[in-house]
Amino acid sequence: MRRVLPFLALLLICATSLGAQEMEDVVYLKDGTVVRGVIIETVPNQSIRIRTHDGSVYVYTFNLIDRMTKEPVQAAQAAAQPAAAGPPQEETQLKHARKGFWIGLGLGYGSLGLSYENLDFDREGGFSGMLKLGGTLSQNLLIGIQSNGWRKTENDATLTFGVLAAVAQFYTGSNSGLYFVGGAGLGTFTGSISGDSETETGFGWVVGTGYDLRLGSNFSLTPYFNFLGSSFDIFGTGDKVGVNLFQVGLAANFH
Repeated sequence: MRRVLPFLALLLICATSLGAQEMEDVVYLKDGTVVRGVIIETVPNQSIRIRTHDGSVYVYTFNLIDRMTKEPVQAAQAAAQPAAAGPPQEETQLKHARKGFWIGLGLGYGSLGLSYENLDFDREGGFSGMLKLGGTLSQNLLIGIQSNGWRKTENDATLTFGVLAAVAQFYTGSNSGLYFVGGAGLGTFTGSISGDSETETGFGWVVGTGYDLRLGSNFSLTPYFNFLGSSFDIFGTGDKVGVNLFQVGLAANFH
């Protein structure tokens, strides 16, 4: 009995020690990097924020992560190999974070061209603008509605042209501000002389590109370039007039 009691006591001590063993979060990245610490924030389907043993805080988007687990703390390894060996720190990772609802408003210059029966008319320059809004499907893909317009008044005549389209906006990288956009919808062209006006409608389309210059956590200034067009049946005669617009401007975007 005297021999059994010390043995049982030893088993109890070992079991208590193992049960109290401290655990840590371990993030395995696709590039082979292993980051150990405590996950302090998780944004579903977007990113995680982890604090390592040296006090540094890193953010990793889900497309960089292979898997996440909980494992016993490896203090010696954590001290010898800080997470600085991994991807850039929080400021870089969040540079172009995109999530939820977004909206943008842009102003600039537009050059309008008309074509009719293989004839091209001189291009006209005028005020141009853009309004867009929608939702975020992923860090790389946004969808929404975009309205582009152009207007010029000279003497008693006013011309306006615009396209309202459903668009998809694709970013070249999860942490990049460069995007390409394209979509289709409704085009409208209005001519007004001395108060009398006529409006034509037809199929419209838009393609473009831009670059978000992030100035705040959810605000960017974006230089952009768009090319849009449409064709119209003038006054129901069956004669088709083509309209196209080169548009350049600067937009304020809220992500």
